Amino acid sequence: MKRSKKIIAAVFVSLLSLALFNFLPHSLAKNPIPNPGKRRALLVGISKYESAGFPKLEYPPNDVARLSELLLSPEYGFSVTKLTDDSPQKPTRENILKAIQKVLIDDAQPGDVSLFYFSGHGSSVKNSLSDEADRRDETIVPMDAVRPVTNRSELRDIRDKEIAEIFDRAVDKGVKLTAIFDSCHSGSIARGDEQAKEVEEADFDIKLAPTEAQKVKPEDRGALIITAAEDYQQASGATYQLNGHEAKYSHLTAELLQTLYESPADHLSASDLFRRITARLTAAGRTQTPTIAGNTGRLDDDIFGEAVKPVGKLRLPVTANSDNRLVLAGGIADGLADGVELRRIDPATGKVSSPTINAIVTRTGLSLSEFEVVRGNGSTSVPTVEDNIAAGDVFERSNWMMKKEPNLTVWIPPARLREVELIKTAAALPRTGTAKPSRFTDLPPSVELKKELDSSFKTDSTSVAVTTDRDAATYILTGRYRPETGKIEYAWTLRSQPDSGTKAGKNSSVRSLPPVTDWISGDAANTTAGELKTLALKLGKISGWLKLRSPIGVGSAEFPYRLEIRERLGAARKVLEFGRPMYKDKTYEFVLVADPSKLKNNGVMLPEFSVYVMEIDSTGAGHNLGFTERDGGMEDFSAENPPQTIVLSGDNGDTVKMGEPYGTEIFVLLVTDRPLLNAGLLEFNGVRGQPLAGRGAFDPLDDLLQQVGVKTTARGNSTSPDTWAVQQIIMTSSDAKP
Repeated sequence: MKRSKKIIAAVFVSLLSLALFNFLPHSLAKNPIPNPGKRRALLVGISKYESAGFPKLEYPPNDVARLSELLLSPEYGFSVTKLTDDSPQKPTRENILKAIQKVLIDDAQPGDVSLFYFSGHGSSVKNSLSDEADRRDETIVPMDAVRPVTNRSELRDIRDKEIAEIFDRAVDKGVKLTAIFDSCHSGSIARGDEQAKEVEEADFDIKLAPTEAQKVKPEDRGALIITAAEDYQQASGATYQLNGHEAKYSHLTAELLQTLYESPADHLSASDLFRRITARLTAAGRTQTPTIAGNTGRLDDDIFGEAVKPVGKLRLPVTANSDNRLVLAGGIADGLADGVELRRIDPATGKVSSPTINAIVTRTGLSLSEFEVVRGNGSTSVPTVEDNIAAGDVFERSNWMMKKEPNLTVWIPPARLREVELIKTAAALPRTGTAKPSRFTDLPPSVELKKELDSSFKTDSTSVAVTTDRDAATYILTGRYRPETGKIEYAWTLRSQPDSGTKAGKNSSVRSLPPVTDWISGDAANTTAGELKTLALKLGKISGWLKLRSPIGVGSAEFPYRLEIRERLGAARKVLEFGRPMYKDKTYEFVLVADPSKLKNNGVMLPEFSVYVMEIDSTGAGHNLGFTERDGGMEDFSAENPPQTIVLSGDNGDTVKMGEPYGTEIFVLLVTDRPLLNAGLLEFNGVRGQPLAGRGAFDPLDDLLQQVGVKTTARGNSTSPDTWAVQQIIMTSSDAKP
């Protein structure tokens, strides 16, 4: 992107003032809209395999437990069938195929929702008659699979072609089918600590040409297929805390659940949900690239094939738990979080009740949450008889909460030698190479530097967490000795990076955070520690923008538009897919595009909004692209007849060309109901720049955005108005010719 663009401007759009729609959790709404069909899920999780050649996996039991927990909640209302190590029916090839047929097809009626989920090993089998370019069929590995395979009868894997044929039968019946494969090589299904979910490939050539039925892709006919990785990649996992349970989970499943904890499924289109999951994986430095497949209509619906509902103001009724304590009938499944502020309202009028009662969520459960009343002096306590709160009363969310979680996790190696001893030891190591001075990497910090770093991260409330588990970190501290200076210098390096010699490493769609920061070398340990902390905070800022979630979704009724990047080809336009390369010699435009159906009879759109687009380049630097509407664009806007597309433009025109530095490009669309007081917060240096600048006048949203990736508040969460939206688009840039 040409870095000369320094226009601090925003799109300001005036619409008619419209009342925001309000709602209750679906299972508790006064007049709930009934689901058109029943919901069934088949969850398969395999940890232990019968063959000694298949390593045990820690993730699947935990994956299935947490996903089942969510699906069984009142918000989702699924009936769940599980095939796991501990279930009466084991997840063998025969049982998996029978269960798919019975649970998801035979028992289902037209309009019902069927979900298939698999967590376990993935593999592939040689097939010289396959229609795939690599002449291999991707597989999921059942409990009774074997290796090596010497003939067809020994192959117990379930091939992608078999799965496609079965799924097509569900589509034929009118079932709304969703399938999630959290396994290696899952990208073409239906068409460390990070233990890979991959096993030995079967190299016996099965020589099976796909049947006509197997050539039909269910995702082209209405099914939705989500996979953990491209067909050449490994999938893995790590330690996460999900709904109060800290354990090992698969990356895709963990990020799916964390996204659904923040925004219930029916508030997000499948494509928006997928973008959020991908952004979270990128923010954590994961190298696996998930995939999604479905036709346009299916991607616009929610993950289960139902229409996306307006977000509106979250309203929760009061009920009593088993201890007869008053609690809120809503929780994580409704997008609630600890620290959310509430006020009692009259559900008939939507107005604040008299007397006014304010409350705060103190403990969020999956579908029930505890709350306390905010007293006049600012203290809080459990409801009393004098508060006159009863079951059936309704509380409305009065603010939006950014959930507390570290935006970045780093690992600092243990220190055993003082600086003088460490330099002496490094200088005595054998040298390699003759073209350049030798540099020995992976040196630990000195005792002095380690002490300063530990003190620095402990004494400040930053969003960068230091872990004692190397494999749980996104970045690790790496040292190298420079013989020409006689000093050791340090940098943060991305722990998980694709090997440049592999297909994944060469593939341009593999997106990543900056692989390494600047190298820091100082004469004083406290100075070096300070500079390293600054770099960590900047890395945390990138991760924070990727993880940032908003109370309003793009493409929703409240803001019907999504950001698209289009390549200009003369008079024609080509929409770039998520994650695709942008080339130096091409010209691009940024366009807001709305679903026409969302523009008709819209009674909940934001009354006015400003639009900002920020780019974060491969060095981690943020640039406000300075788009603004002018000349017959938004000047002719009419709420009665809103445009389907809005081409964003700035003082340098409405086109963009790519420039150095090349690599990962993160574009962030920010929509607010009022102009930012400090649009300069969208401009910041990368991992080689200066410390972040301070801010000017105070605004709750400005304040929240200023904290992204930098610090947490005393209460552990950040609040803001609930009238803004964010969208992240992750691309790559290149100076090569396409």
